[in-house]
Amino acid sequence: MNKTLLEQSQSPLLQDIPATVVRSATREDVAGMAHILVKGFSLVPWLWMMPMMQAGIQADLHARMGRKNLYQAFVAVDADRPHGVMGTVEVSLQKPALGQSAYPYLASLTVESGYRRLGIAKQLIQACEHQAYLWNQNGLYLHVLADNVAARRLYLRLGYYIHAQLSFLNPAHGGMERRLLLHRHLIPSRRL
Repeated sequence: MNKTLLEQSQSPLLQDIPATVVRSATREDVAGMAHILVKGFSLVPWLWMMPMMQAGIQADLHARMGRKNLYQAFVAVDADRPHGVMGTVEVSLQKPALGQSAYPYLASLTVESGYRRLGIAKQLIQACEHQAYLWNQNGLYLHVLADNVAARRLYLRLGYYIHAQLSFLNPAHGGMERRLLLHRHLIPSRRL
C-alpha cells in the first residue's frame, strides 16, 4: 500500500519519538540530571570544568532531595530506558520572611537538546503544578530570562503571566540581564 506524501514525511519522525515517562526523581537519576543541567544552562565556559560543575550540582541535588516536604524533583525518561534522563525540573515550597505565606517555585527546567519540542517541558511543568496542589497551594512561580523567547512562549501558552520584571548585573554575559518573574494561578479543574 502506498503512503501519502504527508505519511512518508512524518513516519521517520514519529518512530524516533520515545515514549516519555515523567516521574519523581530518585538518587539514581542525579548524575543524569546534573549532566543535562550543566549542558542546558551552559554553566561552564571550558569543557574541562564540566566534571567539577556536575559534581557540585550532584551534591546540591542530593542535599535538596532530603527535604521531601519542601522539595520535589521530576525527570522525564524514555520508557524503554528508565535511567536515561531526557529532562528535569525542580519545585520547592519557598518559605519567605516571617509572617508571609509559603509559595511553590519552579526551577531548573531543562530538556536534553535532542528531545526538545516534543512536549516534555510541558509534562514536567504539569508535574510541578500537581505537586503544588499536593502542598495545598493555588499558584506557582518561576523566573525566566527575558531573552529566552522559546521558554517565555511556552510558559505564556500554558497560562503563566508576567508578575514582575527584574534587572540584574551578569558579568559573565557582559552587562545587565532582565529576568521575568512569572506566575500562574492553578485552578482545581486542571489537576492531574
